[in-house]
Amino acid sequence: MKKVFLYLLILMGLLPFFLIRPVNQVTQAAPPGVPLKSPKTQPKPFDQPAEAVAFFYQKRMPANGGPSYFQRFREALAASLRQPTFSSRLDRALPGSQTRDENDPSWQSLGPGNIGGRTRALVINPTNPDHMVAGGVAGGTWLSLNAGGRWTPTGDQLANLAVCSLAMDPHNPNVILAGTGEGFFNSDSVRGAGIFKSTDGGLNWTHLGATDNADFYYVNDLVYSARENGVAYAATRTGVFRTLDGGATWEGIFSTHTDGGCLDLAIRTDLAADVLFVSVGNRTTATVYRNQDAGGSGTFQAVYSEPDMGRTSIAVAPSNQSVIYLLAANLTGAGADRFQDGLLAVFRSTDGGDSFTARHRAEAPIEGADLLLSNPLAACEGLFLSQGWYDNVVAVDPVDENILWVGGIDTFRSDDGGITWGMASHWALSRDQPNYVHADQHGFFFHPDYNGSDNQTLFITNDGGIFRTDNARAEVAVVDESAACQALGTFEVVFQNLNHQYGVTQFYHGMPYPDGTRYLGGTQDNGTLRGDDAGGANAWAQVFGGDGGYVAMHPDDPDTLYVETTGISIHKSIDGGMSFVRATSGIEDVGMFINPVLMDPNNPERLWTSGRALWRTDNAAVSWQQASTQLDESRGRVSALAAAAGNSDWVIAGTEDGFIRRTTAATIADETTVWQEGQPRAAYVSSVAFDPSNTLLVYATYATFGGPHVFMSRDAGQTWTPIDNNLPDMPVHVIAVHPSDSNRLYLGTDLGVFVSTDQGASWFREHTGYANVVTEWLTFAANDCGLMLFAFTHGRGVWRLLLEGVTLSPLRLDLSANGTAGSFNLTTFANCTWTLSTEADWITLNADLSGRGSTRVDFTVADLAAGEPSRVGVVTLSNAIETKIFTVSQQGCFQSDAFFAALPVWHTNATVLDLVALSGCAVFAKPPVD
Repeated sequence: MKKVFLYLLILMGLLPFFLIRPVNQVTQAAPPGVPLKSPKTQPKPFDQPAEAVAFFYQKRMPANGGPSYFQRFREALAASLRQPTFSSRLDRALPGSQTRDENDPSWQSLGPGNIGGRTRALVINPTNPDHMVAGGVAGGTWLSLNAGGRWTPTGDQLANLAVCSLAMDPHNPNVILAGTGEGFFNSDSVRGAGIFKSTDGGLNWTHLGATDNADFYYVNDLVYSARENGVAYAATRTGVFRTLDGGATWEGIFSTHTDGGCLDLAIRTDLAADVLFVSVGNRTTATVYRNQDAGGSGTFQAVYSEPDMGRTSIAVAPSNQSVIYLLAANLTGAGADRFQDGLLAVFRSTDGGDSFTARHRAEAPIEGADLLLSNPLAACEGLFLSQGWYDNVVAVDPVDENILWVGGIDTFRSDDGGITWGMASHWALSRDQPNYVHADQHGFFFHPDYNGSDNQTLFITNDGGIFRTDNARAEVAVVDESAACQALGTFEVVFQNLNHQYGVTQFYHGMPYPDGTRYLGGTQDNGTLRGDDAGGANAWAQVFGGDGGYVAMHPDDPDTLYVETTGISIHKSIDGGMSFVRATSGIEDVGMFINPVLMDPNNPERLWTSGRALWRTDNAAVSWQQASTQLDESRGRVSALAAAAGNSDWVIAGTEDGFIRRTTAATIADETTVWQEGQPRAAYVSSVAFDPSNTLLVYATYATFGGPHVFMSRDAGQTWTPIDNNLPDMPVHVIAVHPSDSNRLYLGTDLGVFVSTDQGASWFREHTGYANVVTEWLTFAANDCGLMLFAFTHGRGVWRLLLEGVTLSPLRLDLSANGTAGSFNLTTFANCTWTLSTEADWITLNADLSGRGSTRVDFTVADLAAGEPSRVGVVTLSNAIETKIFTVSQQGCFQSDAFFAALPVWHTNATVLDLVALSGCAVFAKPPVD
């Protein structure tokens, strides 16, 4: 009964308020410098990775099954690449396969670059440790050439796939394998597309055709042989596969039908043959197998298992490879009440895997090091929230076989071979604290030159991206009540965030502030985040924790914010996000995992949300009332909401089963109001929208494969017509109607942004600098200087496209060496203020350096003396939302000595003068002679 009650609390979003209190209601505050997070910012325990995956597939996959997500995605990608690209800023299609114009400002990535997202894989070049490649579960592969100082996305075809494993060839570090598919869940998980290969250090990727089958939907781990060139191994959900030719062909060397399949590989590098260990099983009894000649004719033999052994990770000690460690989760909780998915034990073998003994076994009463795979802060309330099935990793210090690291929700270290443990980091510290590491650990990676003394660098990957410590041997805190509940103790290992331009954050929803220079959105794993132009991509901050969901904002008072986590969990702030209170009074319903919230565009005091009924507040969420009858099971819960601009009585709602409900009396609706409905398609309704200038014109989008994805109604939802036309069969998540052009429609899809200029009769890709990334939400913002389209993506952060702004004409002038005058026209909105500047001391601006509205900009340029080279200068225009460049080039003069030496001996004064005039030079250093 306690477990049922706990689950209900999680669904209602109440757990963070219970879990922040220390044991026995201790109220002692954390000391200065190490404050634990407040309830509003805690990312644990109420982020829900399994539910997030189920939600992903619920939206996309038809109930009747059929081809896999990747098969459908690949077909959609191929179809989309055949479509032309449209530049909204230039208002024209681009020729051929061109994806951007040199004069097109294109999409701008806004970040966050400092928050990160779930990262399971990292490789470091042993000959050049500054060269690193990371794999995001969303967002694809990322390359750094300065040890994580800055990251650049690579492999755009991977942006939509879960990259969960990477392996760098020890014989050639430019050769890297990337395995896709996240197979650690007990649901259908995020299927991948097999294995990709790079031969240029991670810059470009090629799909390995031999892995284009069901055996490689989930490539959970990859390792290379240290002995044989071109030999590598892959652990997948169906077995272990081997390539002997660098990935061109693969053969199965171990097969399994165990739930979860093969999850972890570890290989010995000190013997003549490849000794390979594999862990098999998740959410079922796990077994560790060993093959003592994996590159040859060896077979896999079981070396360890226990009845309650759940997911198990493996690590070989590099300094003594006869020492092998296992980190095992507790499958059932047996022996430790309520401890399912917590720690079973840490095991060690000192004979190469022939035998294992438990170094630390979790037993009741649960305390201290028993929490390696659990949430330590939750345990302070006597609640054991464990995720050993999800975050479970062990690694051994490269130069000391007795020092090992474990990652569960937090990071821990043992210095005596796993008997006793210390806590190295705490997820509940504020992000600016030196001992903070984001929750949910997935990988430990030691620097290639690690020696335990002057190089103690360790990299960690987790649900918050990538972290680094340079003092991995520093003292750790004893795992006791003080450490778990108050972050007190010897937390001396210092960590730093390496999420520098690492834009893999997964947004579900978002919106800009009214002026378009700040933006707010809800994310998976990382809460509700806010960024702004002033701080830039690397200055985003969390304003609320958990799995972030929908957000809403008062248009005239942006300090009034509404945010959600999962389910119906609305919280309100009236101080710009400094504090929040729960704002669901009166609602008794169960919503979607990510549940819609809508602010009435005509009245910011009125908001809508939903479950199996529609709910309305008319007093800014002080209280809510039911505004429709309940939907029965066959119609599902409400998944999308829209209200008409100019008429608050017109509201439409889409459901998870494809129904679209509508009313023209929304402001007076109550629990007895029956909304009219229709079902254009039996699939997941991802968004609904009214045309801003025509209440009768309504749109709906569907995210489910296998049918039309975009519908239009010209009678306010009574009848519907599909308008996909040349649109590929792909999940569509949102439609946004241009605020002043009813013909122009924008779609956010699993393959980026698409646009129609004729109300859906034809569609283009709007990928001018954009990625093939899941785009969950699109919305507009306008200020005095332009109209902007914002895109909130699930894997590449937030993007902005300036649709209308400043125009400079021409963009460039080429002038002769003689000083002369020039001008260009600056065209913008009447109230747009701007500034002009130039760093070229030879360009003089004869216009005001600041102004408002359109004008002509006059300038002069100085003479170029004989012998001076050509030069280029720029005039920079800046306003609140963009920077534009006007370019001036001036042709250089001939070098006099070389010029005259090259002239024919018969030249005359007239010839020279003609050449002087042609060159445009004002003066020659040497007069011509006959």
